[in-house]
Amino acid sequence: MDRPKTVKSYQDRHRLNVLDCSLLSRQFNLEHSLLPGIPLTEAQSLDAECIDDLRTKSMLKAERKCRHLFTGGVCFSLKVAEPLAVLIFWELVISRRKGVDVSSRQIK
Repeated sequence: MDRPKTVKSYQDRHRLNVLDCSLLSRQFNLEHSLLPGIPLTEAQSLDAECIDDLRTKSMLKAERKCRHLFTGGVCFSLKVAEPLAVLIFWELVISRRKGVDVSSRQIK
């Protein structure tokens, strides 16, 4: 995620998910119910785990929505283009031999 537009989209989606689940208020309430030096109660521990699970799901959902293939990112190279043209040529010739309709213009 090195593109600013993708990062902003990820952050916006994650922020909306966090607000929908009211994770911030739940975390705030949990932090204020804690006492220093006293271990978590069973209910507090379950609430903390639930908040963590929801936050993880939110981040994964935002990442899934922001994952794109950016085509055209690689510069044109003659070293790659020539072998690719040869491969395409032979695939078309083999397809034509198998009886697939392939125009002679494509083979050139």
